[in-house]
Amino acid sequence: MLRFIVLVLGSAAATLAIRWLMRSAHAEAPTTAPHLEGFTMRPSAAHRRFLLSIFTLTVLGIATMFWYVMPYWKLGVAFAPFFLFPVLLALNSLRRTVAVSTSGLVSHSPWTGSKTALWDQIESVRFREWGQTIRIRLKGGGLIVIPCYMAGTEALEVQMRKDLEPAVIGDTFDRYREYLAAL
Repeated sequence: MLRFIVLVLGSAAATLAIRWLMRSAHAEAPTTAPHLEGFTMRPSAAHRRFLLSIFTLTVLGIATMFWYVMPYWKLGVAFAPFFLFPVLLALNSLRRTVAVSTSGLVSHSPWTGSKTALWDQIESVRFREWGQTIRIRLKGGGLIVIPCYMAGTEALEVQMRKDLEPAVIGDTFDRYREYLAAL
């Protein structure tokens, strides 16, 4: 019974955290970049705080695990990657940026490197509810994925509506707003 209660409370807490992160990112303005004649999208302040707290809890978990399992250090070393993987994901998420200008956009992530797309190279723009991402498919076959937890999604929409054909964008941002409204 206790296990069921913990599962329900954990699910509710995760749902509320995701709702809070998505809404706070949507409302936050992007960083202006005058040298680009545009703006830079970065993770929202709420998302950064959330990831730093996850990082802190992970480090505390690893320290506690090694403290109590010290005589069985091989067991601790075996479980360490399961604690370190979320830290690596958090660091990747914190270092992700998207620079948007009048000529196109540049996405940078530590894992995928930099990807550049001029506005005329974009084939389609779609919102993917499953991963809460905006997926930009390029005419050469490339793909740029922009997570919706980044500050500046509204400014990205304005810039895309200005520089892309309506058929390329489709109902992407309408679906994104419906998703936010349902949270």
